[in-house]
Order: sequence, then C-alpha cells, then structure tokens
Amino acid sequence: MLEHVDRVQFAVADRAAAAQTFIDVFGAEDVRDDEVRVLGAKRRVVHAGTSEFELLEPSGVGPVQAYLNQWGEGLFAAGFSTADVSALAARLTSKGVRFTDERGQLFIAPDQTPGLRMVISQDAARPMIGRMRYLYEATNLVDDHKAAAGFYTDRFGLDASRFVPIASELYGYTGQLTLFNPPERLDRIELSQIIDRDRAMGRFMTRRGGETLYMCYIEAPDIKAIIERLEARDMRYAGRDKDDPNPAGIFIHPSTFHGVLMGCSRTNLAWTWS
Repeated sequence: MLEHVDRVQFAVADRAAAAQTFIDVFGAEDVRDDEVRVLGAKRRVVHAGTSEFELLEPSGVGPVQAYLNQWGEGLFAAGFSTADVSALAARLTSKGVRFTDERGQLFIAPDQTPGLRMVISQDAARPMIGRMRYLYEATNLVDDHKAAAGFYTDRFGLDASRFVPIASELYGYTGQLTLFNPPERLDRIELSQIIDRDRAMGRFMTRRGGETLYMCYIEAPDIKAIIERLEARDMRYAGRDKDDPNPAGIFIHPSTFHGVLMGCSRTNLAWTWS
C-alpha cells in the first residue's frame, strides 16, 4: 500500500534558511508554509525533483523541539505516499499501529515501528523540477532485518517477493531493500542490520540508542551540477570519481546539510545493487 518515498522531514532551527539550501543546491521551489500541530512545528515545504521536503521549525514544546534539544538539526522522519490514505489508516488501526491524522497526513511515531518515524501522504503526481529526479530511499537501522521486513510487509501491505538482499563489509551491515514498485521505480526502505558497531552506521545506531532512521537517498541526472552548487556554498561532500564529467554518486555531509546525511546517485545507478 506504499507507492513512493515521496518526502522527508528535517528538524531545523530556521526553516527559511533550510529552504534556501534546497533552492541553491537542488533548484527547489517553495510550496507553502503552514503548521503541524502534532509535531509542534512550523513547516516550510519545498519541491525538488518530484519530491517534497518538509522543513520543520519548532513552534513550541513538541517532538521537533525535543529532537533539536537532544540531537540538533537532522533527519526527523521519512515520508511515503499511498493511493488511499483512509484505507491504509484502517489497515494500521486493525494491526494496532497508533498514528495521528492531521489534515489528511498520518503521523507515526518511531515507537510504533522498528525505530522509523513516518509520515504518510496521499500519492500525487508532481512535475520534475530542479537538479534532482526524486527521493527513492530511507535507511532504517534495525536489530533484525527479517523481523523488520515482516513488520513492514504486514502493516503496510508490501510484497516481500519484491525485496532484495543486501550486505556490505565496508559499512558493516546486512539486510534487504523493501522495493515497493520494481521495476518501475527504486522506492524502498533500506533495512540495515548492523554487524559491525565500530563503523559509522554502527556508531550512529549506538548513539541513538537502538533502531532508528539513518539517512535518505536521491537520484539525479547530473551529479557534477550538484557538486558545483555544494562547492559554491562550501558544503562538504564525499564520493567517488570526482574527476568524472558525471560522477556516479556522492554523500552530502550532515555537518553542512542541516544535520542530514543524504546520498545522491546518478540516474539508474542504484539498480546495480537493487
């Protein structure tokens, strides 16, 4: 019942400044300003590629302020679209998953999932704008990837026959990709079960105290164009093939991207491990 990874939410100190980052780097456009009462946050929504990014600034006591107090700016939640929000809400209720419905979006706290804070929205077609194509992945660090896969399959109606096993000695994990709609799209939750706590992902999971959201991934046709914008703003990134006219991919460093680690891969590259 999940269609796309259609948005992510950032917890930020200044939503206007965060929006300007997206405008400068990705050619994003402002969509709207509003407030999310359940999160205690003022929200600026920007559109890049076919995805939306919700930039959450505290409006008072609530989950966003608590996140900033504990962790500073960072990746607050992963967002997914569904063809029928009401039907998914009914399914979640029948499975005992608690959520808050605010203006047609379902807000799910991380204690209701394997550590992944989620927001569910109505699926909607959007034009592709700016320098990226779309979000396609949210990475969920988990204790047991098989149990987590079973959870998402049961609660969200995913088809486990579409899932793909993954493993990395370099990053110290094993797991699977819960592909929603292959081969049409890359959209998925990456379930990464940490096998080496001394590597970066393992250290992050230890600091967060268990299962958690780790990072997000976008696809773009021209990685070099994004690199040029990052360098113009003195923003840190790491990657391979930096001298290639169109590098395969990069990671934008959280220290200069509002606390968020974001992967950027060249169009269709991610199918090689999907």
